[in-house]
Amino acid sequence: MQTKGMDGAAQGPEGSPLFVVGVGASAGGLEALELLLRAAPTDAGLAYVVVQHLSPDHKSHMVELLSKHTQMPVVAAADGTSIVANRVYLIPPKKHLTVRDGALHLHDRGSGLSLPVDLLFKSLALEYGERAAGVVLSGTGSDGVRGVRAIKEGGGLVIVQDPITAKFDGMPRAAISTGHADYIVPVSTIPKTLITFAGIVTQVRYTQQEPSASEEEVFANLAGLLRRQTGVDFTKYKSTTVMRRIHRRMAILQIETLTAYLDVCRKSPDELSSLFRELLISVTRFFRDGDAFEIVRREVIPALIEKSRPGESIRVWVPGCATGEEAYSLAILFEEYFENGGRPRDVKIFATDIDRNALELASAGVYPDSIAADVSPERLSQFFVRRDDGYQVARFIRKRVVFANHDLSRDPPFSKVALVSCRNLLIYFSPDAQAQAIAGFRFALRPGGVLFLGSSETPGDLGDELEPLNPTSKIYRRTDVRTRGPAFSSALPRERALATQSTAHSLTIGVQEAAQLLLEKFAPPSVLVNEHHDIIHFFGEPSPLLRLSTGTATLNLINLLPPSVASVVSLAAHRVLRDSQEATYHAIPDGRDGLITVSVRPLDVRGTNRLLLVSLTDERATDSPLAAVSGAVSLDAQRQIADLQQELLFSRENIQATIEELETSNEELQATNEELTAANEELQSTNEELQSVNEELHTLNVEYQEKIAELVHLNEDINNLLISTKLGSVFLDHELNVTRFTPAIAPVMRLLDRDIGRPISHLSIQLGVDAFFELLDQVRSTQVPAEKEFTLRDGQVYQIRVAPYVSDTPGDAGLVVTALELTAAKKIERQLARILDALPQHIALVDRDGVVTRVNRSWTEFADAYGADARRTGVGSSYVAAAEADPSAKPVVEKLRALLEGRIDAFDLEYPCDSPTEKRWFLLQAVRLESDDGGAVLSHLDITARVALRRGEETTSPRAHDA
Repeated sequence: MQTKGMDGAAQGPEGSPLFVVGVGASAGGLEALELLLRAAPTDAGLAYVVVQHLSPDHKSHMVELLSKHTQMPVVAAADGTSIVANRVYLIPPKKHLTVRDGALHLHDRGSGLSLPVDLLFKSLALEYGERAAGVVLSGTGSDGVRGVRAIKEGGGLVIVQDPITAKFDGMPRAAISTGHADYIVPVSTIPKTLITFAGIVTQVRYTQQEPSASEEEVFANLAGLLRRQTGVDFTKYKSTTVMRRIHRRMAILQIETLTAYLDVCRKSPDELSSLFRELLISVTRFFRDGDAFEIVRREVIPALIEKSRPGESIRVWVPGCATGEEAYSLAILFEEYFENGGRPRDVKIFATDIDRNALELASAGVYPDSIAADVSPERLSQFFVRRDDGYQVARFIRKRVVFANHDLSRDPPFSKVALVSCRNLLIYFSPDAQAQAIAGFRFALRPGGVLFLGSSETPGDLGDELEPLNPTSKIYRRTDVRTRGPAFSSALPRERALATQSTAHSLTIGVQEAAQLLLEKFAPPSVLVNEHHDIIHFFGEPSPLLRLSTGTATLNLINLLPPSVASVVSLAAHRVLRDSQEATYHAIPDGRDGLITVSVRPLDVRGTNRLLLVSLTDERATDSPLAAVSGAVSLDAQRQIADLQQELLFSRENIQATIEELETSNEELQATNEELTAANEELQSTNEELQSVNEELHTLNVEYQEKIAELVHLNEDINNLLISTKLGSVFLDHELNVTRFTPAIAPVMRLLDRDIGRPISHLSIQLGVDAFFELLDQVRSTQVPAEKEFTLRDGQVYQIRVAPYVSDTPGDAGLVVTALELTAAKKIERQLARILDALPQHIALVDRDGVVTRVNRSWTEFADAYGADARRTGVGSSYVAAAEADPSAKPVVEKLRALLEGRIDAFDLEYPCDSPTEKRWFLLQAVRLESDDGGAVLSHLDITARVALRRGEETTSPRAHDA
C-alpha cells in the first residue's frame, strides 16, 4: 500500500522508503549537507544515507550538527539497522557503509585507498536499482565516479551539485565527467528534484512485462527517429529495457505520457541525443569479474600463444567495448604473459562500439583515480602513467588496441579472430539479435579461438562450432567445424576511422595487396621492402642474386645484392620515395656476366607510400631488344654511382656512430627518467595519502568550527545569565585552583583576572576561613552539595553553597562555589519577628508535617506562664502530636490535617483549653502557606471572656422574655 507525503510524492509500504538516496560528500560537504537537509521535507518518503570522508582518529559530531537543520531523525548508522523512510543515516568514523537486504551494514575501513562513496553507491544500485538515487556534493578527488556509473547502469537517478556552488568542485566535476549526471543543480533544489522525479516515476511505474500496443507504436516511432539520427536500430534491443530508459527520460523531463514525450523528441534533436546516451550506458571497469579474467590469464592466453605460428598475428575482438577498460585489461594480460617469458607475438586488439563519444574516451585512455580500486598497484605503476586528472594507459599498451565504430547488429564481423570478448552486451539484445550476434562470433573465430561472455550471458545452442572451455566463467572454444557464415541485411558498408598506434595491421594488408598485384602484372620473383630496404616478404623464388655473407645476419636488401645492382636499387628506391612513381632501369650488370632489369614500384597501403615492391628480371628471359631500352646505365655512370655509394656508406657509418652515442645517452637519460618516474610515483602516492588526510582534517575542522561557534554562544549565554542574576560564583578545579569567577563574588572574595589558576587558599577571603574550608573539604569528600551562612565583618550576610562540578570528562572534577547575599532578607526577617512579637495572639509556624518551626513572644510567654513543657510547645515540637494527646482537641486535629494536606486553605475553630485552675476558651485561626515547602500559620487567641459574655447574654435573654 502506498501513501502520500505533503508534497504529493508516493511512499512505499509503511516504513519502507520510496527512494533511498545515497549522499556522498567530502571537503566542504558539511555546509552542503546542512543546506540539503534544510530544504528536504520531513515526510516525502525518502531515506537519506550520508557518507563522508571522516577522520578515523577523531570523534564525529555530525549527528548533533545536522540534527539542527531538519525535523527528520538523524542517527549514526549501526550494523544491521533497517532502512526506513524519512530518516537520515550517517556513516561513523573508521567504517565503510553499504546496504543489503534493506539494512545498513558496516565494514572496517582498511589501510589502502578509501572510496566510501563508491562502495555505498554500488551497493545501492545492486539493492534498490531504479529506486536508488546518488547525490554527489562538495569534495576533492574522484570518489563516487564508479558508484555513479553503477547507479546509472541499475536505472537509478544521479544528481550532482553544481560545481559553481561547491566549496570544493573536484568530486562534482569528476561525477559530471562520466556523462551520467541526470541533474546538475544547486543543493537547495536537490530535494525538490528528488521528490518530483519520484512522484512521476510512481505515476508511470513500469513493469517487466511486454509493452502494450500503444507503447509498441510509440516505441516504433522513437526507434525510427533514433535510426535516422544515429544510424542505430534499437528495435533489436529488448523492448522492456528500452521502455525503462524512455520512462526515465520522461521522469527527468517531468513528462507524464509517452505521446507527449514522442512530440518532444520529434521537435528536439538534443533530446534524441540524450535518449541515445541513456540507451547506451557505457558501464564497465578494469578486470570486471576478476575470477573470470584470472582464467583468461592463466589458461586462455597461454593456449592461444602456444598454438599460434611464428610470425602470425593474434587478433582479438572486443565488441561493445564502451570506454575501453575491458580491451586494455586484455592487452595488459597479454603484455604480462610476454614479460614473464612467453613467446612474443604480434597482438592486435580490435575494440568496437556504436558510441563514438565512448570510443574517443577509450582511445585517449585516461581514467580517474578510482580505477585504483580495480587495478593493482603493481599494474598501475607498470602499465599506466600518472597524470593530474588521473591515470593514462601507457603508450605501449595503447599501441596494441585499435578502436573503431561498429554496429554488432548490422555490420559484418571481423575474421580470423583468436579471442572474442563480448561481456554484458548481449543481455540488452532481443533473442533474435542475440542469435545473430553469436552467429557472427562463430564466424569471426578461427578454429581453436575463444569466446568470452559476461556472467549473465549464454551462447544458446552451441551446435558443433562451440564447446565449453570453462562454463562457470562463460568461456567457450571454437571447434574445427565450419558452417555458413551469418547474413547481414544492412548491405551498405560504412566508413570507419580506425584509431591505431601501430603499422603492423597495415603491413599485413600490404603483403596481401602486393600478392594480388603480382598475380595481375608481375610474373618474375619480387621482394617487398620498407623505406629502409628491410625485406618484409618474398614473392616467388628469391632471386639468385641475393647472397648471404659471413658475419651478422641481415635481411636488408641492399646488403644482400651485388654492389652493381645494390647501387641501382638504392637509387631507384630513393626516386620512388621522392616522386611516388615507378622507376625502372635496364641493362644493369648482375656481376655474373649477365644483365638484369631493376623495377621499383610504390605501394599505396591505406594512404602511405612507404612500402616498395622491387623486381629483378633477367633480360635474357625477355623478348625486348636491348636497343629499345631507354633507361640503360653507362659504365661511367655506374662508377660515379659506386663512388657516391661509397661516400654514402661512410656518411651512414658516421651517422650510425652518432646514433649509437645518442642511444647511449638516451639510455642513460631513460634510466634517469625511470628513477624520476619512480620517485614521482612515490611522491604522488604520498600526495594522495596527504590529500585524503587533508580532506578528513578539513571535514573535522568544519565540525570543530561549528562546535566552537556553538560553545561561544553557550558561553555568552551563561555569562549573561550569571551577570544578570548577580550571583557570585567561583569555579574550582580538582586541586581547588580558580578556573573562573563572576564579578558578583567580589564582596566575599577579592578576585582579579590574574588570580585565575591560583589556589583559592592564597586569596583574600572575607569569610570565616576555617568554616569555609571545612565546607569545601566536606563537599569534595562526599560529593553532596552543602551550604552555610556567613556574616562578614561589615555585617553583610551571605549564604555560601558548595556543589560538585559535574562533568563527563575524566579529570574535570572540581567544585562550584556560589554566594547569595541574605543581608536584606535577614533584615526583613528581623522586622517580621518584631511584628509577630508585638501581636497579642499566640502565633506559631508549622511545616507540612505539623512540626513547629517558629513562635512569637506571646506564644512563649503563655507557655511559660502555665508551665508548659517547651519540648511539647516550642520550636521543633509537633503541634499535631500535642493536639492528638488531648481528647477534646479532636476537631483541631481533623481540621489541621485537612489544611496541611491541601484540602482546605484556612479554618477558624473555637475550642476549650482548660487549665488545672480555670476553664478557658481559645480561637484557633489557621492559614495554609503558599510555598513549595507547605506548612501553615497558627494563631491562638484567648476568648474566655468573650465566650463568658456571650453565654451570659444567652442566659439573660430568656428571663427578660419571661418578664
